[in-house]
Order: sequence, then structure tokens, then C-alpha cells
Amino acid sequence: MFVVTVLWKAKPDQASAFAQRLVVQARNSLANEPNCLQFDVAADPDDPTCYFLYEVYRAPSDFDAHLSSDHFLKFAAETEAMVDEKTIRLYHRVAPET
Repeated sequence: MFVVTVLWKAKPDQASAFAQRLVVQARNSLANEPNCLQFDVAADPDDPTCYFLYEVYRAPSDFDAHLSSDHFLKFAAETEAMVDEKTIRLYHRVAPET
């Protein structure tokens, strides 16, 4: 399994709208990508501009397909100006084994 984490820092005046778009993106990814197995969105309770994504794909190629999907490209275009920072980390899941 292939894991992607993303830490986002939204612009303060865009945080609420950005959070709504993240939720839609998570739903779209799970509904439209059979190899996207998990897509969690978390918010920092102490910082309303900070969001964390945890995504699980069967393989790195499935994440590549995610990045070229219509719904991702739309999300990226709509949210680019809403974000101050974005940190992406890529992992291979060790446990639980599948």
C-alpha cells in the first residue's frame, strides 16, 4: 500500500471555504477512484487554518492517476490561491499488512 500525507495551511480568510473543498475532494476521490482506499481529512483544533490529509492507495501509480484525474485538477485550480503552505510526504505502509 502507498500512503500520502498532506499538511495544508490555508489563508485565514479562506480556511472555511478551503475545508469545504477538501471534504468534497475526499468524497470524489473515494467515489471515483477504485484504488483510493482511504482519504481522511483532519482539522487542527487549535489552528483553524491547518488541515491534514491521510490518503491510502494500492500503489504509487494509483496516486499518479489521482493527480491527473479531472476532479483533482479542478480542486487544485480552485484552491491554489486559498493556501499559504503545503507539505506532501509519501510512504509505503508497513502495517496493517493487506
